[in-house]
Order: sequence, then structure tokens, then C-alpha cells
Amino acid sequence: APAGREDEDAPAGGENEDAPAGGENEDAPADLDAKVKMNGEAETNGEAETNADALTRDEGAVSPGSSESKHVRYRGVVNLFREQKFAEAEAAAQLAIVDEGSLTEKQRGHVLLILATVHQLYSRPTGALDVLNTLIALPDGSVPVEVRVNALVKRGSQHLISGNADEAMADFQTAHGLDPMNGDVFHHRGQMHFLLDRLPEAMADYQQCAEISPSFPAAHVQLLYAKYKVALMTQSGMAMKEVVDAFEKIFERFPDYVEGISLFAQVLQDQGQLDRAEVLYQKAIELEPNNGSLYVHHGLLLISKNDSFDEALEEMKKALKVDSDCDFAYETMATMQIQRGRVREAIELWDKALDLVRTELEMTHLFSLREAAQAQERVSSRLGLQMNPFAGGMGGMM
Repeated sequence: APAGREDEDAPAGGENEDAPAGGENEDAPADLDAKVKMNGEAETNGEAETNADALTRDEGAVSPGSSESKHVRYRGVVNLFREQKFAEAEAAAQLAIVDEGSLTEKQRGHVLLILATVHQLYSRPTGALDVLNTLIALPDGSVPVEVRVNALVKRGSQHLISGNADEAMADFQTAHGLDPMNGDVFHHRGQMHFLLDRLPEAMADYQQCAEISPSFPAAHVQLLYAKYKVALMTQSGMAMKEVVDAFEKIFERFPDYVEGISLFAQVLQDQGQLDRAEVLYQKAIELEPNNGSLYVHHGLLLISKNDSFDEALEEMKKALKVDSDCDFAYETMATMQIQRGRVREAIELWDKALDLVRTELEMTHLFSLREAAQAQERVSSRLGLQMNPFAGGMGGMM
């Protein structure tokens, strides 16, 4: 997710990017799409076209001379992953890797990539990095280029989540050197630039990704959102109008792309077009009813539109009902309670959010809010005063 909680849905890698096509699965984490977006992943059916099959291709079909048993073991892992049976895919992948001779060199690299992806889906950064390091260290030629590039992009994204921007850039640059026309590399590097407020560089990379993969909606949407940020900074009314008009065209082109709908709604909300924004949020929720962050954004809109904290709180509860791990909902509810002077309740909600955050940046942000609230509580208790360190309102959350 981009820097700052106001843009929870902003550039994050698109919808359902790591989850391969398949049915529902009890073993998958709750609100899988949201977790994938938080991890900044872009790997299968939602990613840039140049790298879309790196996870689900069948290396068995291009490995002449391998025994049938190797193909069976390998295909079993791939099929479990395709079916979104991630816990079973993980177990099968671990067995295949440990069993010497059960995989060809190419198959081993691919299985390692699947295992790393499962670790990331379940928010296990250490496990993911260990597997990715093993895969990337394999000799040149032992794994397909697209698999190595995919692994480098994943590791770069993981470094970025951990706050290691230099290491992330090094991995993205290495991946770019291996495949200069890989749209996925431009996409993730663009996300890194966006997070670091390097908007011109972000726009350049998003533009490259959009040109390489014109049917990949995330690149177009995130490019527009970066342009909108620039327009806000320069206070250019003309540029803002151009962005809104461009969003209209993207919405027509990708009418069911939830991240695009949500970002367009946020832009319209900023511009005071609250009724239109609400219609878009409702459409996004219809398309993706298990995406908790959509309810949070809708709740924030209701505060702007109706000045109704009660209605907004109901939306936060809906978010947690569909995704109990929605830290964005806990954080927003905490800020709402601060506005009501309920400091102890706010601190408890921030504690819940802190248990769920996935990046050091988010953790630092939440700790600062929590510490300010605790300081308020101590002063209020000692002096019998009612103090509100967040008197600026909810605007910063939107």
C-alpha cells in the first residue's frame, strides 16, 4: 500500500494478482486479495502480461528425458497452487524440494517460486526471503529467465515492505537487466518510486508498463493516481480535471476493475463529488464484497457526506465481518473514537491494528498515534482535562 493510510487502495499491485485462477479455498487467508495487495505482489492473472505465467506454467511439458514420476510430483504442486489449495501446495512443494532427484532443475526453481509465493500470501516475510534467496542463488541457466525475474521482483517487493529501498532497487534493476521489456518490473519499480514520493519516476515506470502491457489495468490506474498526486501538489485545476476525465475513460475500459473504481471514487471524493463517489464505492463492494478496505473508504465518505459517525462505524464493522484482519478498519475506528474523546477505546483498537500490520512504515505510523493517545490519557487522568491531540478531524484519514 502506498505511504499514508488515506490511500489504502492506492498502488498496490492490482486485484487478485497472486492467486491463480481457481475456486474458493478454505485454506486461503481471509480476504486473500487484500493481503496480496498489501504485499505489493503482481504474479498471475492480474499482472503485467510479460510475466503472467511464471507461477503456473508447466515445466514438465518442456523437460524431455525426465521420468514420469518427476512430472507427477511437479504437476501435483502446480495444480494445487492453481486450485488455490495453498496449504496443500506448500506441503507438497516442501516434500518435493527435500526429496533429492524428484524434480528437474527447471522444476525445482519453479516449485521454489511457488513456495515463496505461499509464504508471502500468508505474510511470512522471513520464510519468503529464505526461499527466494535460495532460488535466486541457483546457477544461471538452471531456471527459466521469467522465473528468475519473477523471484527478483518478489524479493524486491519484500525488501521494500521491510523498508530496504536500496536492496529493492538493486533487485528490480537486476530483473530489468535480465528482461528489459518485462512490464512487471516497471510496475513494481513504479510502486517503489510512488511509495518514496518520487512521482516523476513512478509515472515514467507506470507509463512503460502500460505500453508493454496495455490490457493490464493496474498500470493505467496507478499512472493516473500518480498524476493526480502531482496535480494536488501543484494545485493545478486543469491537471485535476484532465485526470478525472482520464479516469472516466479508464472506468469505461475496465468497468469491473475494483482497485480502479476505488481510486476513482477517492479522487471524486477529494473533488467534492460525493454522490458519484458513493455510487462507485457501492459498485466496488458489489464486485468484491469481501474486500474490507472498501467498506472503510465508504464509511469515511459517509462522514464527509452526512457527518454521520454512526453510519461510518457500521461500515467499519462490516469491514471486520468480511475480513477480521483488516488493520485499516481498526486504525480508522481508533481515530473515530479519538474524535469522540474515547481515548481508551482508541488505544485498544490501535493495539489490534498493530498486531496486523505488515510493514515497518505502518507500524511506526500506528505507534506514533498510539503513543500520542496514551500521553493524552495520562495528562487527562492527572489533571482532569479533556484533551484531543487529533483535533484536525478525520480529513487526514481520507
